Amino acid sequence: MPYSVLVAGTPGVGKSTFSRELGSAMGSCRVMELGKIIAAEHLYSEWDDDHNCSIFDEEAVEQHLENLGVFGKENVVVDFHSPDFLPPDWFDLVVVLRCSTDALWSRLEQRHYTEAKIKENVECEIFQTILDDCREHFGDDKVLELQSVSIEDIATNVQSVLAKLAAATNAPVESSAAVSVAPSDPQANSPGNAGGHRRRAYWGGGKGKGRRSEAIQVSQNDSQAGDDATTPVNDDVQSKRRRGYWGKGKGAMNRAKDGTRSSSPEERGTEEKKKSRGRRRNKKVDASESPVDAAPNGAEDNAVAKGGGNAAAAGGGGKGHVEWARKNRFKGRRRNVSFNPTGSELVDTLLQQLEGKGHYECMICMNKVGRRAKIWQCRDGCWAIFHAKCIELWAASAHNEFATFRCPGCQKEHTDARPISCYCEGGVAMMDSHSCGQQCQRKRACGHPCRFMCHPGPCPPCEEVIGAIACHCGKEVKEGVRCHENVEGWSCGKVCGKRMSCGVHTCPKVCHAGGCGECEVTLKDVSCYCGKHRAEELQCAQSSQGSWTCGDTCGKLLSCNHHRCTLPCHAGPCPSCPYDPKIIGATRCACGKTSAVPGVMRRESCVDPFPTCGKICAKPLPCGHLCPKKCHNGPCDDEKCKEMVELTCVCGKTRRRMPCWEATAMEGPMKCHKKCNALKSCGKHRCNVICCPGGVDAHFCTQVCGKLLNCGKHHCDYPCHLGKCRPCARVSYETQYCYCGHASRDPPIPCGTPPPYCDRPCSRPRSCGHPCPLKCHFGPCPLCTVLVDKECGGGHGAIRRVPCHVANVSCGAPCGKVLPCGRHWCQKICHGGPCLPEGKHCEQKCLKPRPSCGHPCNEVCHDGRCPNTKCKATVTVSCPCGRRRELHPCGLLPGDVDAVPEELECTEDCEKEMRQAQLRLAFAFGDNTGSDEHYSGDLVALAEKNADWLSSMEKHLTTAVVQRPVSMSLPEIKDPERRQLLLDYAQQHYRLECIADSDGVVTLRWVSGARRPHPTLSEVIAMEPPSTRLPYTIDFDPQACPRIVVETGTAAASLRGEVYQRLRNWLGQFRCRRDGRNLLVEFTSEKAARDAFKHLKGTLGSDVISPLKSAYLENA
Repeated sequence: MPYSVLVAGTPGVGKSTFSRELGSAMGSCRVMELGKIIAAEHLYSEWDDDHNCSIFDEEAVEQHLENLGVFGKENVVVDFHSPDFLPPDWFDLVVVLRCSTDALWSRLEQRHYTEAKIKENVECEIFQTILDDCREHFGDDKVLELQSVSIEDIATNVQSVLAKLAAATNAPVESSAAVSVAPSDPQANSPGNAGGHRRRAYWGGGKGKGRRSEAIQVSQNDSQAGDDATTPVNDDVQSKRRRGYWGKGKGAMNRAKDGTRSSSPEERGTEEKKKSRGRRRNKKVDASESPVDAAPNGAEDNAVAKGGGNAAAAGGGGKGHVEWARKNRFKGRRRNVSFNPTGSELVDTLLQQLEGKGHYECMICMNKVGRRAKIWQCRDGCWAIFHAKCIELWAASAHNEFATFRCPGCQKEHTDARPISCYCEGGVAMMDSHSCGQQCQRKRACGHPCRFMCHPGPCPPCEEVIGAIACHCGKEVKEGVRCHENVEGWSCGKVCGKRMSCGVHTCPKVCHAGGCGECEVTLKDVSCYCGKHRAEELQCAQSSQGSWTCGDTCGKLLSCNHHRCTLPCHAGPCPSCPYDPKIIGATRCACGKTSAVPGVMRRESCVDPFPTCGKICAKPLPCGHLCPKKCHNGPCDDEKCKEMVELTCVCGKTRRRMPCWEATAMEGPMKCHKKCNALKSCGKHRCNVICCPGGVDAHFCTQVCGKLLNCGKHHCDYPCHLGKCRPCARVSYETQYCYCGHASRDPPIPCGTPPPYCDRPCSRPRSCGHPCPLKCHFGPCPLCTVLVDKECGGGHGAIRRVPCHVANVSCGAPCGKVLPCGRHWCQKICHGGPCLPEGKHCEQKCLKPRPSCGHPCNEVCHDGRCPNTKCKATVTVSCPCGRRRELHPCGLLPGDVDAVPEELECTEDCEKEMRQAQLRLAFAFGDNTGSDEHYSGDLVALAEKNADWLSSMEKHLTTAVVQRPVSMSLPEIKDPERRQLLLDYAQQHYRLECIADSDGVVTLRWVSGARRPHPTLSEVIAMEPPSTRLPYTIDFDPQACPRIVVETGTAAASLRGEVYQRLRNWLGQFRCRRDGRNLLVEFTSEKAARDAFKHLKGTLGSDVISPLKSAYLENA
């Protein structure tokens, strides 16, 4: 019979480990961690920024589980922390795991939960929130509460669940194997898997680092009442700061003395058993085993309960402590008590994970730290331990100019990545925990060495007794003060009473450290020294002798009753009159250089003028120069100082001389107008400050670097610097999954780490239906390269073996679709989509013939009648004999129907040529019966390249003309260029019929009209200089000459013979050449072109199939 079990509890109680062991014990069983399923299937609806976790969708989770269809069909174990939304009829048993608050706090700290999140989860466990919710939702008879504090509890709980299932169904539950539980990895349940999804406010989802600085303690009932049950009450819950960070033991004895009780009867019962076991062990310990002879207040109990750690602390360390710790090191482990020589929770955790087989993992490689491995520890930071090779590679990857690297755990900067011999660096590691077993002897800030055995983590506070210490105020003295208790002194709690700085009042504060500060007594209605102003309220610290200074000139009448005091408002009497003759002398001059001026009257009063001595006054002026006037009465600074001074600007590049009074009147230092333009510390930016003072501080670049870091996501936020940027220091504490969620990587994860490799094929569907060839990956899938058959864009036919992602396939043939104008065809290569963009009209030339000249319109395609413009076509104008030829624009309007074609006049050369032609006709057999032969320029150029070969071929051609054979085969011609030269020469100028087969054999046939040209092509190319060839050559303008265009595709070469046969009457007046996929028949005159075109169209009947039917006339 299949069973369905639901395992619930606060994050950290051991749900995942227990579920796996229960599934193994039940045999064929499916274990589902609902937290991982929610993350992998994206069954959350939003994100909680306050708790840094996702908020899952209850309906989506329930629907997903229902779609699996496993309940009632196979054994199922579901693990989740908040399952009270699932249907009760799905499960046969609901197991709620409980844990003590100390163990739960320690487990959550190892997961790097924040302190706020740890408090929320511990409070939830104290108030048994999950247990009450499950009982209310599933019923009391279906809920089973079990304790999960130690590893042994897992095996016991598995047997309890199997027995409960068997009792509920009256049938034994089949067990596949005995339950064997290995120590669980504190990193196995990462923050992203347990407690990472939130539904209520008391579930935290954030991840970070924090230490437990406060513990939730529940006040116990009266111990004399005899009731073992402890009921947690909200009013009794209080946050107490633990004694520093270092406890004096965590056994049940200490908790009982501190007044702390467990949050459940089971925990209290467990603590009572621990008390009794502790007493029994205390009786068995011999005094000779421990160096502690008499520890007060039950220190022996704590020492035995903690494996001797606190006993060593009470005894003050030394050789006896080291020997006793080595001797009793494994006894604590056999009793399932952690060996903790310092009393520190951090040190206790590190020792537990490092000793024996251990399961402490290096944060970089995620492998276990072995007992013989070389290690490195983050000093004065997170105290994490790494493999020495891992941290060396980590430091080498930093690559910064500061030669520092960051700890992967706490991001603290370090400069030394060398491995440590032991934790105190005073010996060689001889123990499993990499400790040397000797005294630590690390120096503390106070100067005293650590007396505990060499240990990982920070040293505990100094316990050295420094004697009697007085309180801050000195009224009381404390005896036997320890060093760590005197870091900031101590307060007796009484009023300080020290005399304040005012000398009148005493300090009213409670005994405190440091100075007493300024007197805060407020005085009422206080007058200033000069009596001009009064203050309604004045702080005593701001007064002196019960009064204060207002800052104005005193102005009190001096003792002479003539002058007034010129000093600022001051305490005490005013000075004597500075002009009193009794004090300074009755005959002293005004400048003071002459004490007795002869021949002057003695001054009787301070108001009498001073006598003058005639010397330079030389009294110092306010600017520092001396008065240049002669001895005089009155002030010296009534005029401006005209002494010339030289000032230098701030940057030191400009100097300027000016009068002293002008320099004194300037505000601030003198500045020039030159821009600095010096390179800053980064070596990239320049200083653009006007008159810059220079120096390192002035040229330190303060701009933010902003370059993209190696992670590809974040930018460098350091000031602009030289060299490479530091690696991205951000670390993610979220579990990293592949795209499909099958593979994962546990935190911490440095920023920029690629997703974990997943060997499953990509399961994302494509629009084409073909599967993706890659493994599981992020980002878009690559283009589909499966070869398929697709129809070309022009609809000409199917193209085979085309990649699937190619949308527009072209067969390479001309499109040929009729354009929207209805008069032209698309001349583009086969394409998909419309031939013309939307809103664009046909831009081909109009081919309608003009009524006057017959040339095409050649304007841009238009509707209606052609515009009344002059014809721009180029025509050949010749004389009546045809010897003279010139190219002229046509220039006829559409209405010039009766216009007479323009002709040139014959010259004397024309008449001379005519007579020579008649003589050749009379004496030459089989020779040209007309005028001289004219050759195209490209044919002459080709003949020049093959002059010797052409001369031998002319002999065969002449033989064919004279002997008139039915057929005559020439030697094999393999060169296609020579073969085409022979075909054009024989058909156009000898007017023979030629046929060339695929092997290069040319066959000549005599036909009526065949004759030998005069002059021959060999004779023309032999004429020197080349200018003498001009009467026998014709240069065809490829842009303006009249021509017939035949769209033949690849059959242009085979159509030349057909063109020569159909246009024999015009041989010598045209040439054939190939232009791309078209055959161009170019004529020497427009008339010949028009006549040949009409003849060509007339010879093509309806039953003839030839590309010549689609030929059209151009430039004529």
